[in-house]
Amino acid sequence: DWATMSATSAARKPRVVRRRRRAGSHLLSELPGLESAIQQLPRNYNFEVVKSVSKCRELQATHVALQMPEGLLMYACVLSDILRAFGGEQLRQVSVLGDVTYGACCIEDLGAKALGVDFLIHYGHSCLVPMQDVAVKTLYVFVEIKFDVKSAVGSLQQTFRGDSLEQIVPAWLLAKRPGAIEYEDGAAEQQRKPLKVAVLGTIQFAAAVQELATRLREQGIVGSFPVSEVYMPQALPLSGGETLGCTSPTLTSDTDFFVFLADGRFHLEAVMIANPTIPALRYDPYGKALTWEGYDHTGMKATRKDAIDRASTAKQWGIILGTLGRQGNPAILGHVKRRLRSLGLPNVTILLSEVFPSKLKRFGTVDAFVQIACPRLSIDWGAYFEKPVLNPYEFEVATGACQWREVYPMDYYKKGSGPWTNYAHATREIEEAAAAAAAEA
Repeated sequence: DWATMSATSAARKPRVVRRRRRAGSHLLSELPGLESAIQQLPRNYNFEVVKSVSKCRELQATHVALQMPEGLLMYACVLSDILRAFGGEQLRQVSVLGDVTYGACCIEDLGAKALGVDFLIHYGHSCLVPMQDVAVKTLYVFVEIKFDVKSAVGSLQQTFRGDSLEQIVPAWLLAKRPGAIEYEDGAAEQQRKPLKVAVLGTIQFAAAVQELATRLREQGIVGSFPVSEVYMPQALPLSGGETLGCTSPTLTSDTDFFVFLADGRFHLEAVMIANPTIPALRYDPYGKALTWEGYDHTGMKATRKDAIDRASTAKQWGIILGTLGRQGNPAILGHVKRRLRSLGLPNVTILLSEVFPSKLKRFGTVDAFVQIACPRLSIDWGAYFEKPVLNPYEFEVATGACQWREVYPMDYYKKGSGPWTNYAHATREIEEAAAAAAAEA
């Protein structure tokens, strides 16, 4: 009855809500000068300084290494000074790793360990190499960049004002997917075909991607057109909307267009390669410009098919294992070597931090190369090499292990993909490949 229910409710313990504190948030009050030191850095760039200082003190780190892409190196000295001043009395040295860093695949944990580093901070990229697999304690700092998302929303609203999408989307983009973008007869908004929109970006703009998607959902309209769905596609294990230069989510075929937040084209091109029929818009947060973007799919595929055809008759192969950070995957190396062994094709393994045409010219007896470093190296710069330089996917096609795909795969760090990808091989295969390589040596 009511009395029993009331007594039971009264006897219940009060609900305790525990709010998670930010790592090291207490340090701002405990360490005078830390907050003012942080002010030397751009306010819209989140370098997670407090968390870095806290982790440094927690680990009792004596030698810290900072690794970042070239665009962030201008802040390396400031970050180094802050860590020296507030990282704890035990901290003796802070080193800045100066080698080029193209992406998270270039994380230099092995080199850092060789230098005697006991704590590595990697800036600007997501966690591709799992924490349990790195050689030293590592902190990934995405360097989230804040900007006024309302400007991006306003640009989209202004761009899509019109009577039809045929008046808005460039004809050269519409021609890629005839009939996919349509609008119903009648000028009234309620008669227009609702649009399905995808929102993506680089890891620095992860929060902005979510905010843009939320704002578009809440408004329910883009310019003159109603919106049926706004989504952030995902390529596991990456986060929703996140894109790498070699890994892109696959958009649903009924997506009308996608918006990409980035200041350059490299990551955007991965989405366009993987989704050749979906019109692309890029919003540059720095220039506050919204532009339609295209990609020469025909030219790219013709160039890569030619390289594959030439490599298919190769008698001697060179296998390039990238040594720039963790670019080279020993498990893929083992897979490639087993494939060539089964075909009776001699091969040589070459370790290179960077792959240049002048370097490969020195291997005169090699007919074709497969590089296990960066898939985009072959796609973007393969034409500059005298001999075919294939990536692992193209190698599979050239040796007859799989068929050519009309939609070129951008899935190098995507789970559940082909044998040319990083997650296709179990950890034990990596260990077996390393043991086999040691035995051959």
